[in-house]
Amino acid sequence: MCVGGPALAQQADGHAYVRAMAADAEGDVQAAVVAYTRALENAPDDEMVSLRAYRAGLAAGDEALATRAAQALRAGLAPPPDAVVYLLAVAVRDGDEGDIKLLMGEIEGGPFDFMLPTLRAWQAYTRGKDPFPPLDAPADTGLTRRFNIENRALLSLLTGRIDAGSRTIRALVGGGRASEDLQLDGAVLLVAAGHRAEARALVVGEDSEMAAYLQRMGRKKPDLSFGFSRMLLRVAGDLAQEDAVPLSIMLTRTGLLLDPRDDRLRLLLADALSRDGADPVALETLEAIPANSPYADQARIVSVDVLARAGRTEEALEHAREIANRRNASSGDARSYADLLAANGRYDAAALAYALALSRPGGRDDWALHVARGMALDAAGRWDAAVTALRRAVALAPNQPVALDALGRAQIERGVDMAAATAMIERAHELQPDNPAITDSLGWAYYQQGEFARALPLLEAAAKGAPGSTEINEHLGDAYWRMGRRFEARYAWRAAAVYAEGSDKARIEAKLRHGLDGSDD
Repeated sequence: MCVGGPALAQQADGHAYVRAMAADAEGDVQAAVVAYTRALENAPDDEMVSLRAYRAGLAAGDEALATRAAQALRAGLAPPPDAVVYLLAVAVRDGDEGDIKLLMGEIEGGPFDFMLPTLRAWQAYTRGKDPFPPLDAPADTGLTRRFNIENRALLSLLTGRIDAGSRTIRALVGGGRASEDLQLDGAVLLVAAGHRAEARALVVGEDSEMAAYLQRMGRKKPDLSFGFSRMLLRVAGDLAQEDAVPLSIMLTRTGLLLDPRDDRLRLLLADALSRDGADPVALETLEAIPANSPYADQARIVSVDVLARAGRTEEALEHAREIANRRNASSGDARSYADLLAANGRYDAAALAYALALSRPGGRDDWALHVARGMALDAAGRWDAAVTALRRAVALAPNQPVALDALGRAQIERGVDMAAATAMIERAHELQPDNPAITDSLGWAYYQQGEFARALPLLEAAAKGAPGSTEINEHLGDAYWRMGRRFEARYAWRAAAVYAEGSDKARIEAKLRHGLDGSDD
């Protein structure tokens, strides 16, 4: 979870640090917190201990440890910028005006500098002053401009400019320049200001659960804490699919410190914790989302991913099945269940779940669903049903390279209408020449028809594009062997064997021992 080397060689109890690192590496967040607390007591001036303790405290939700460690880091020569942001949130929550001023100064000029105009605007509003001058200053970056525009709209709702603020929010969300979270934040502010009809008009598709949520969120008077937490939510949402897990954890934990009621932050925090290996804490975070929250369904969906990452496959499948079969479940819910079944080799059940997805609104003409069902049926050994599903996908999307490749590849593997199958894959390759899987399919189609010289450059290109693919490297090794390039064949097979499992691994190891024809030569 954390990075860096040991730094307690001179300390009386370096064992606490070693235990902390071990627990950290195992994803045992609670044990790591206990050990890092002891290590920090022993080495309060050690920056690496402080950094690790800070990260562990955030992951566990241990505010005392995170704050103490962040303060130790701040006292150092170069504190991590996110630790300063965290401490600013603590100061805002506690109403420490002196520290707020100091910490904003420390943030200035750093990577979180884009937050300052918005924070100063909300600070002015909280003090009863005009919030807009900080947002009128020239913005140095696109990120600053984005937040300035969004928060000008939100603050307009609180300062009697409801129509203008609502129009801006709708335009931003409708144009794809802001997420629907901005609409929800606007509705919360309108409820807080007593404008419930306007709040209902701003949130599309409001139901009883959402109405109750808005009422709960709107009970507190909007202030700097509100603006700060919503900014952290936005940034965390932007990072949700990025490889920035420690920062995502910091942003969401800090947002919840400012506003413990926000279930959207909990969803993002749980996902980040799971990606960091802290699955028990992730599940606890999801369980904190009330059953009557409009995000309760989403929490159940995220719990499936958490359980799957944790290796708790049966529980993940059971959760996914319940979601797929609940009342008003969508085509996407059934597809998620089917994808999980297929990923775990349960192809017959996956085909049934894909059929359920196809039967629901929006599913029938979804070519990608037909492809997924066809591939599951094929893997289950039900070729006649599989080819029917794959042909339906191509009929729905004749210029979709994935659909063309799926049908062509399935036919090639069975030697069915090879000329037509090859033509389909050639067309897919024309449409998407940089797709390693499609490039591999075309090379394999030529290989299967004995055109080894024609196949080889395609398979080499595919392996270059996807060097970790077991299947592509095995195909490349086979082609090298047929071309008499034995050394290169074994090199490719060794690469294929790295991630191979089960029967695939046994087959590749046999090729490494005996070659393609059962002999070394």
